[in-house]
Amino acid sequence: PYTSFILVATSEYEAPGEDSEEGGLLYNSGDGDGDYYDFLDEGPAPSCPPEDGREAKEALGSGGVSLSILISSIAAALAFVALLGYSRLKRESLLEQENRKRIYEYIVKNPGEHFRGIQRALDLEVGVLSHHLNILEREQLVVSEQQGERRVFYPAGMRADDKIRLSRIQEKILKSIQENPGATQASIAKNLGVSRKVVFYHLKFLRDAGLVEEERGGRRPQYYVR
Repeated sequence: PYTSFILVATSEYEAPGEDSEEGGLLYNSGDGDGDYYDFLDEGPAPSCPPEDGREAKEALGSGGVSLSILISSIAAALAFVALLGYSRLKRESLLEQENRKRIYEYIVKNPGEHFRGIQRALDLEVGVLSHHLNILEREQLVVSEQQGERRVFYPAGMRADDKIRLSRIQEKILKSIQENPGATQASIAKNLGVSRKVVFYHLKFLRDAGLVEEERGGRRPQYYVR
């Protein structure tokens, strides 16, 4: 009683001809009755999206890599600045302890000083001095090295070329002046039991090295440790 049928329609785009400014979609009903032609407004022909979206993915991927590099660079810079600030605060907190600060400042002013020399100059007990020197060296504020039977101390960062190697007699002369500021050549020679000629020679070396200062206020020059 009922008749069933299926209508099959196909379409295709037809570009405008030479005499027409319009394009259209051509529908074929599939029933043999002909074609239906529908005109479209003038405009560009439809375009297909990038295959599988690869171009968009590549663009997004490139931007993601660049952003990742930028973020990593900023993070590294911030970490470096934070480390510098932490190091400065750490040094300041370490030197809040009075004796430790005195020891550090003394080594800065007297690079190459040995343990006993620091102890005598600052009048500290052996255990106290040893404790604070260990902390300063562990935290890399000072460095030490063995010279013969003595361990000498330098501020951290001092180049090897800047370290002045003193002979035993030069160390004795320097100590004599530290204990007797304003000492003369004669008083130093008498104190150490050596000739004035020997003292004169080594004082010249110490003065040229910037370890000793000579003042000529009277008949005889007087010497002070810088």
